Amino acid sequence: MAFHTSYIANARDDYFRARLSDAFFASNFAAESARVPIPSRFLKKKNPKESCLMRFNFQTGLGRRDNSSSDTNTCPAATSRLGWRRGLRNGLALALATACFGVGAPAFAEGGSVRYSYELIELGGDNEYGLVPVSEQKKLSGKLSKSKVFDAFKLLKAKKKTTYGNSSIKITGNLPSKAKISVTIDPSKASAGFAPIIMAETVYTLTELGVDGVEFPGHFDGKMVRADVPFYAYSLTLPLLNALPLKDYSGAQVLLPDGTLIPATQFNKRWKAKDAELEKALFSYLKSSQDFTVLRVLALLPKLKVDFRDEVIPLLDAKSPSVRARALNTLEGNREDAPVLAAVERMMKEDKDAKIARSAAEFLGKSKSAKASVNEPLYLLEKGSEKESVAALKSLESIGNKNKALKSAIVDAVVSHLVDKRAAVAAASSDALQALNADAEQIAALGNDKIAAELRLKIARELAGKSAASSAIVGYSYVGNNLSERDAELAIRKLGDIKGDDARKAVETFLTADTKRKRLVAGDVLAARGDIASMPAFSAAIAKGKDADELEALAYTLMAAQPVATVLSQSDSNNKSTKRVAYRALGELAVKSGGNAQVKEKLSRGARSSDADIRGASASALGAFKSKDGLETLKSLAADKSAKVRAGVANGLAYYKDGEGFEILEKYLDDSAPEVVAASLDAMAARAEAAKWDKIRELTEAKDAGVRSSAFAALGTLVSSEDKKGVNDVISLLSGAVSDSDRQVQLTALEQLASLKDSKATTGIAILLNAKEPELRVAAVEALGKTAQPSAIDLVVSVLDDSNPDIRRASIEALGELKAKAAKPQLQARLKTEEDEDLKILIKKTLGRI
Repeated sequence: MAFHTSYIANARDDYFRARLSDAFFASNFAAESARVPIPSRFLKKKNPKESCLMRFNFQTGLGRRDNSSSDTNTCPAATSRLGWRRGLRNGLALALATACFGVGAPAFAEGGSVRYSYELIELGGDNEYGLVPVSEQKKLSGKLSKSKVFDAFKLLKAKKKTTYGNSSIKITGNLPSKAKISVTIDPSKASAGFAPIIMAETVYTLTELGVDGVEFPGHFDGKMVRADVPFYAYSLTLPLLNALPLKDYSGAQVLLPDGTLIPATQFNKRWKAKDAELEKALFSYLKSSQDFTVLRVLALLPKLKVDFRDEVIPLLDAKSPSVRARALNTLEGNREDAPVLAAVERMMKEDKDAKIARSAAEFLGKSKSAKASVNEPLYLLEKGSEKESVAALKSLESIGNKNKALKSAIVDAVVSHLVDKRAAVAAASSDALQALNADAEQIAALGNDKIAAELRLKIARELAGKSAASSAIVGYSYVGNNLSERDAELAIRKLGDIKGDDARKAVETFLTADTKRKRLVAGDVLAARGDIASMPAFSAAIAKGKDADELEALAYTLMAAQPVATVLSQSDSNNKSTKRVAYRALGELAVKSGGNAQVKEKLSRGARSSDADIRGASASALGAFKSKDGLETLKSLAADKSAKVRAGVANGLAYYKDGEGFEILEKYLDDSAPEVVAASLDAMAARAEAAKWDKIRELTEAKDAGVRSSAFAALGTLVSSEDKKGVNDVISLLSGAVSDSDRQVQLTALEQLASLKDSKATTGIAILLNAKEPELRVAAVEALGKTAQPSAIDLVVSVLDDSNPDIRRASIEALGELKAKAAKPQLQARLKTEEDEDLKILIKKTLGRI
């Protein structure tokens, strides 16, 4: 920064003024002037006020004081050693003094650290004597005090011992206003002509410290002040920015940026009056090319009662980072002003200095305006550390929920961080969306492959827990599609609990899912819902061929739950599977409704249909009437070329319990179509006909798995519990069947072993507890639970801590069915370690049950 300072040499108008005693003037001053180099013009006439700059160059050192000439002698010839000459060497003292005043060091009222010395100086080409300030920062620093005044006078004496001699100082009263400072001048030095020098140096030095004047008994009447000193003296010149905040710089001048000088008293008066010209002059410093100058003004402005906002805002875009940062600090008091907030927000987004951008964000974060303060967490979310970003997301949650107008922007910012590479931030973003109830964005996130799969699954589960059905449907659907086994099954079943067509349609999509378990669970759920609107979805799934028989059986359950009128209507469907299922269901419905004649007529016509599927379905349903004419119709179809029709006849005959049509079923045991053989076996089991026991036993070794399954089911059903040998034989056969190559045969064997309620059956079931397939293990546990045998308890407990939740669920339910009180300790222990909330609930229910 360029120092706009100089020490102005002021010529005093009158030497001693009116207060100077005639006696002193006659006896002392005249005598002293004969030996002391006093400017001659002071003795001749009044001189107009003058000022000129002392020549002093900070770079070359010209104008420096020769410290070897630090005293004045009484001999006129020695005046050449009184001090200042142009271009003398060591000017350190004046340099320090100039620098001190140049930076606006406090003066007068605050106390100073300058000693004034009477020296030879060059003024306008002439050599003149005057008072020159010398820095004594180390010796005279601090506030005004008696000790400081004493130190100053001692310093004056020490610097010019031969001038001051034994002169002394006395202080009475309290500084500054009530103190009386009196200096007694050594008579010998006064007679030598040094009194004016002592008086001048003492007055200037002590008033610089803050005293209001000095008394010199015998030499001056009353207090002597600077105005009473007749010598040239360098006075303080303050650049405008150093004159603020206002202080009592009496005797100083203020230098405006354009070079104009005005007295400090006049400056103070104009500034207090809010002079527009002065304010404009102050703001002009802000356009300086020197950062130091701009920074000083920016630091000063908040201390002044001026409207600087619009002058400082442009500096937020300054080239210098330090200026931008300081401008931001200067605007602290204008934080809530819209123009300031807008400019700082732009600074936060655009400033390339990360530290400054962060400061801008912090500035905005302290605003009372939510619209502005939200910028801080938004910034930290983008630029902060992982910890800061996570905390910022928490703040954004709170702000978004309290300010609807900001929620959209907050949600958009949060969504963008679902793909954050910092896992903790991405997870916290998911939590924030949940807290903000941003269902639409959560739903959209499920389709974004850039988001980690685990996080998308988390979002789906959160959606599944929403009260809004539309969100829950999406959540459960995602979980069902992206997980398998039990997790998927639970999701599909939860989906089925939601009312409405949207939930139904969502479940229907799982009829063609990637796994059998999902497909059959979906079918089971839809059958339980009983909505006929699901029949087209069933038909489409059945047509694809995967698990067609199982799905048709579930569709039948759905159809059979409908009113007769609905089923009759469905029987006219153009879809074959729908029509077939409807015909099958008509018979059961007819029985339930008391033998509906309309239904019977429909089935009789169906039995004559050219469509084998319809003939077979009609035959199966007609048996439900157990009528003679129905039996005749079945007999007429017994030799039908279609295996579906013959199987339908077998199914129809299952309703007749008095041996009717036995010959047909017996013949079917040797039918070429496995499905007919299986249907015949099922019918015999349903009719409790064991006449063909050996044949049935033989068929347990049939090539077709369906036939084997039906044969084992028939044996388990037909054997009498009183026939111990027969039971043991069946248990043996079924225990072997659990290792069959076909899963359905294995499942049938487990089911039949459980139904025998025999302790020996548990051994056969236990074989599959270690099966590779989870489905078989679950089935084995479920079968043990149905045995009602105490021996099954330990076997079930052995898998209570299995890693597969499906098996744990089955074991908990099995212990409940067994009423296994002995297993309470194990259930209680499992409750403490179980992490699955659903299973915890189930354990508690089971403990209550047993």
